[in-house]
Amino acid sequence: MENPTVEQLKKENEKLRRELAIITERLELSLSAGNLAWWDWDVSENKVTFNELKVKMLGYEMADFRDVGYQAFTDLLHPDDYEPAMQAMRDHLSGKKKLYEVEYRIKTSSGEYKWFYDRGSVTDYDEDGKPTRLKGIVFDITSRKRAEMVREQLIEQLKKSLKEVRTLRGIVPICASCKKIKEDDGYWKAVEEYVTEHSEAMFSHGLCPECASRYMNDNTAD
Repeated sequence: MENPTVEQLKKENEKLRRELAIITERLELSLSAGNLAWWDWDVSENKVTFNELKVKMLGYEMADFRDVGYQAFTDLLHPDDYEPAMQAMRDHLSGKKKLYEVEYRIKTSSGEYKWFYDRGSVTDYDEDGKPTRLKGIVFDITSRKRAEMVREQLIEQLKKSLKEVRTLRGIVPICASCKKIKEDDGYWKAVEEYVTEHSEAMFSHGLCPECASRYMNDNTAD
C-alpha cells in the first residue's frame, strides 16, 4: 500500500475539519435548545474557555470575556452566594467532593441577578496528582427559582391564614341552667368569654323580641 501524499493528507485533514465543524455546530444547537452552556478551566494557566451561550445568558458578548481567568466570573457572583460557591470548588479540588456542584446568583450586564446551576469535575491531573483542568456545564434556573419563591410565599401565607383561623369543634359541655361552658381545666366560663377565646367571633349585645317584650312587661309591672 502506497503512503499517502501530502496533498491527500491535506484533503483528508480538511474533510475532518468540516466534519468536526458540523458536529460542533450540532452540539452547540443542542446545548442552546436546552439553555445549557459549557466551560473549561485550565487551572495551571488560570484560563477559562466557554461557549458563547455562557456569556449570552448574562447579556454579554464574547469580547467582554476574552482571555479571562476564573475570577472574571466569580467576581459577578451575588455576595451571599460567593463563599458557598468558592467552598464548593475548594471541596472538589481537595477531593472532599466528587463533583463541583452549586446554585448561585450571578450579575447580568443590566445589573440584575440570575440563578445558575453549575456543575463540573476535574478531568486532568499533574504528575503530583494536583488538578490541572476542570470541565463543566452551567444553565439558567431563574424561572425555576422564581416559581419556588412564589410557592414558598404562598405556603407562608397559607400557614399564616391557618394560624389565624380558630374553630370550635367537638362536644362543648354547657350548663343547662346558667349556660356557662366548662373548660378543659375544669373552670366554667360565660358563653361570650369562651367563644371569644376559641374563635374569631365577637359579640354585640341586644334583646330579641321575646326578651324585649318580657323586659317591657316587667318594667311596666313595677
